[in-house]
Amino acid sequence: MSMYSKALGMTSVLLVAGLLYGCGDSQRVRVVDFRQQSYPADVASVSGIAGHEPWGRWTDGTRAVLQFKKTLPSKFQLKLQTARAFGPNAGVPIVVRAGSIQKEFTVSGMSQLFLLDFEGVGNANSIEFVIPEPTSPRELGESEDSRKLGLGLVSLTIEPRRGT
Repeated sequence: MSMYSKALGMTSVLLVAGLLYGCGDSQRVRVVDFRQQSYPADVASVSGIAGHEPWGRWTDGTRAVLQFKKTLPSKFQLKLQTARAFGPNAGVPIVVRAGSIQKEFTVSGMSQLFLLDFEGVGNANSIEFVIPEPTSPRELGESEDSRKLGLGLVSLTIEPRRGT
């Protein structure tokens, strides 16, 4: 028994080891707040998402992917807070994927909350958004911004669900 396990007790050592090495990590609630300047530590990489703005972040391009360091739960509810859909993406279905499971949602107004239930996700560690028609403000004559915007993201929560 090391001096650490004597000082903390074996249960504490196992709990700390589980937290450090991800045991049971897929059952932890994960929150990505796009209003923050940086991503949480459990996000491994991000692609297709523009830089921080005070209200959140835009998707930029046809695909936006958040890859996590640990696998997603096989069953979870995705809580997605959106600011709005940009241009021709408003009022049309947007696809979100976790592993081989795919859901659709339609952003028709400002500040909407979507609750999407995923089950049977398998061994996936990313959430992917497929934007139907990314469009730049420049293309619409609104500004010189050339980013291909689609969906305004405010926050994303992955809440594990128990049961079959």
